[in-house]
Amino acid sequence: LVVVAPLYVRQLELSADAAGRVMLMYFLCFAATASLMAHWSDLLGQRKPFIVAGCLVAAVACLQLPAIQGIGGLALCCALLGVGQAVQSSPQITLVTELFERKDASVQAATPEQALAAFRLIERGGSIIAPFVTALAIALLGLEGAVAAVGVLLALGALGVWLGLRPSASLAISARS
Repeated sequence: LVVVAPLYVRQLELSADAAGRVMLMYFLCFAATASLMAHWSDLLGQRKPFIVAGCLVAAVACLQLPAIQGIGGLALCCALLGVGQAVQSSPQITLVTELFERKDASVQAATPEQALAAFRLIERGGSIIAPFVTALAIALLGLEGAVAAVGVLLALGALGVWLGLRPSASLAISARS
């Protein structure tokens, strides 16, 4: 969003103001949908479907740019990235804390607060690394190709989350007992 959008707008020979307006789509769509998604996730008590759906919406956002080029495609990309983030962000944070709530006091584990701190650290690390990876992808694939590559990574991430959040066999056995 913050690396490719301004460069793409410049490549289209539009003003910096256009880049700001297009990037604003992300924030508007996020703000318009985040509380609703958090509410639905809480109401349903489901985290995984929202996290996977958010990854998939973000993947579609990136993968559509080569097909719908120009300022319209970029605006759609930014808007869908905002929706994807809104769909997954609250359920992700809630899931991280829920996974570390102590159900058995005899088991030593991280507290929900420690888990959330570790999650945020990993998230911030990704925010530092992402511009460098994006710059490399731009150099190798061009702007649209780099966005599509990010879309593929997001789709693979959705698959990884879906697989990683499956109940383990040991949990299924202990639940049946």
